[in-house]
Amino acid sequence: MIKELRRYKRGTTIVLGLAGIGIMTAYSLCSESCTYLRGSMLGLDLKYLGMFYMGSVLAAGGLGKNAACAILLSLGLGGEVFLLGFQVMNGVYCPYCLAFAAVVIVLFAMHLERIRPSTAILFAIIGLSVFLCLFSGSATPAYAEETRIPSFGNGPVRVRIYTDYFCPPCRSMEQELKPIVIDLVRRRLAAITFVDTPIHRETILYAKCFLGMVTGRRDISQILWARAALFKAAEKNIRILPDLEAFLGERGLKCRSVDSSQAFETFRKHLRHDRIDSTPSCVIEGPGGRKKFTGAREILGALTRLGEGA
Repeated sequence: MIKELRRYKRGTTIVLGLAGIGIMTAYSLCSESCTYLRGSMLGLDLKYLGMFYMGSVLAAGGLGKNAACAILLSLGLGGEVFLLGFQVMNGVYCPYCLAFAAVVIVLFAMHLERIRPSTAILFAIIGLSVFLCLFSGSATPAYAEETRIPSFGNGPVRVRIYTDYFCPPCRSMEQELKPIVIDLVRRRLAAITFVDTPIHRETILYAKCFLGMVTGRRDISQILWARAALFKAAEKNIRILPDLEAFLGERGLKCRSVDSSQAFETFRKHLRHDRIDSTPSCVIEGPGGRKKFTGAREILGALTRLGEGA
């Protein structure tokens, strides 16, 4: 297969290079879920670094600079070895990252003949070393505190809904989620637990405010009103406590100070137990077993079926 690709090297390089850029673009614009597998180098998010890198490969290959292209791909191969190892070690896998790695590997195999194997190994080691020195990443939730969280309803089925206030798919799902959750709780079909999942750094602040607003409250409509306000604040990119308190105050909500350590410990345990690596996610646990759903469409469909099956 690689031999066939080499016959049309320039055209194939352009197609695969565009595919690589498209994969990273889709990753950054994904409308179905957010993942907490993330990384950066020198403060630059790897998604954008990947676009820039693949653009460089595309330019070199398109201009027929095959040796330069091979060197770039050798560097990239070293980086991908590190990133694949990072995912394996943490047991969290990103489909976009894996697809991008596949593009790099195929391109490397196509262009390897343009440089000596020893040169390719040297630059691959350089690429690996750069990532070892400069990569900053996380494959686990950002809660640093060891966190009893409020649950709503007392039905026979337990539902845990994992969202992040700064996750666009979570925000878009919330309005459709609201009537379904209210129905499940008021008909006593399910006990609902909202688990704030810190995909974004500021979510910890928002999670503390949510706990402060809902502690002692049992009316699910009030809980959902508090969540809606926090999603709106995130949409407005409010990131510091005084501004968030002012925003919530305008809506009649008070962000009381509460000890969040016990709640955060429970968040952490749920995240690990349910193997949550992206938002929105949902786990439904009942007599029929435990099932996990990801993405807005899957979650809304599963919760709707739960209500209809009662």
